[in-house]
Amino acid sequence: MEGEHMGISDTLGSLSASITSPAKLAFIGYVVLAYAGKVATSTLQFLIVASVFFVLQVIHDDYLRILLNKFAELKVAKRSAH
Repeated sequence: MEGEHMGISDTLGSLSASITSPAKLAFIGYVVLAYAGKVATSTLQFLIVASVFFVLQVIHDDYLRILLNKFAELKVAKRSAH
């Protein structure tokens, strides 16, 4: 039972960390405002915004983050060599 609790706790922590990025919060805010009618948008505009967000998120998660991590590792290795 305790193992299940830790699994749920880890899952909720991971979920909250993945939702709280500024870009995701902005997109969620846009979706909520568009749905509530507070932001005038057409279906085409909404699909364009959603597509741009999705592409940028994939580029960030799959390429930019890896590149930045490699750059940071090189910097740390260079410091520790001196």
